[in-house]
Amino acid sequence: MVSLGVTSNYMKKILIELNLEEYDQENQVSLDLENIFIRQFEYDGSFADISNQFYPALGEGILITSDSFNDIEIINVKLIGQRDLSAFEELLNQLKEVSVDQDYFYREISNIDLTKYIQIEDEDFKDIEEIKTFLDLKKVEYRIVQNAVTYERGASGFFSGFLVGFSANIATEVFKEIIIYLKSRYKSNKFLEADLTEKIKTFIIKEYNLKPTDLFLSKIELETDGIYSYTFRTKKLKINVEVSSKNGEIIKLVSHKK
Repeated sequence: MVSLGVTSNYMKKILIELNLEEYDQENQVSLDLENIFIRQFEYDGSFADISNQFYPALGEGILITSDSFNDIEIINVKLIGQRDLSAFEELLNQLKEVSVDQDYFYREISNIDLTKYIQIEDEDFKDIEEIKTFLDLKKVEYRIVQNAVTYERGASGFFSGFLVGFSANIATEVFKEIIIYLKSRYKSNKFLEADLTEKIKTFIIKEYNLKPTDLFLSKIELETDGIYSYTFRTKKLKINVEVSSKNGEIIKLVSHKK
């Protein structure tokens, strides 16, 4: 039996969403199905601890995404193809369930009220506490969403980092000091600065008939040709928005069930 061991005395609330992707042979397309499994727990380990236990319980053909803020974590598990879930359910039955709903997690982690963002790639979040201490000394309003992705599809991979968001009224000189500090710690390919404009926020909220607390910004990436890719998440959707770094125009919008 796969077991989840106790690793620390720090408890956090985790939401686990399970999704299924199936391939439609007739139409030659992949179909993303609604959440087939949603449960909420308390857990005292890291994302690496729990995701490493998912593989023996679920097998290959799996993509696991985590977004967390303080003591809140949302873990989305996408399965590529049907399989027996009994070992996975047995694994989760070892955890203590909590009586908070899915909306609670998205409301707590929501960060789109902020404007300036810095995306940092940081293996195992080893620098995050030092960065929090530095930002606290600067007495600025900020919010950090940690993000991690791991997959097993014949080959395997892992990414971890965090997205730091700041309010629009942060003093220019203070923000410059923060940028200088972070650039001194990270290589250019591990560090990305970008704004989330009201134009982008308003467009997404209207396009999908959402409230600001229904979604959060998970990750920002710089694509080729100076295009920023913003990844938003809601209870049902993963939304990718591509924006020109030259004029801020929205170039592409893609959404699919998580």
